[in-house]
Amino acid sequence: MTLMTAATTTGGTGSLLILLVPIVLLGFLFFSQRRRAQKLAAHQQALKVGDEVITAAGAYATIKGEDGDILFLELAPGMVVRWQRRMIMNSVRPNSEADVAPDSESGE
Repeated sequence: MTLMTAATTTGGTGSLLILLVPIVLLGFLFFSQRRRAQKLAAHQQALKVGDEVITAAGAYATIKGEDGDILFLELAPGMVVRWQRRMIMNSVRPNSEADVAPDSESGE
């Protein structure tokens, strides 16, 4: 009987670990997603006229005006459209690597 008792105790601890690992993983994923969403919301609220941005659809534009949660974006010279502030996903940095032409990297 002592072998049965030892096997049952070990199996109970293993079962507990199998239940706890997914719960801990889900908690981590939940809190990291929440942190990312808060960071994005803070970034969207900090946008101002003149910033160059990238929309959720992938369009590059310059902010020409704002009215609460509505931003007026200039997609092309003279073409201004209205977008919700939530649809801005990123700002374009002036000296980012994306601005470097591919030919200048290869030295040609």
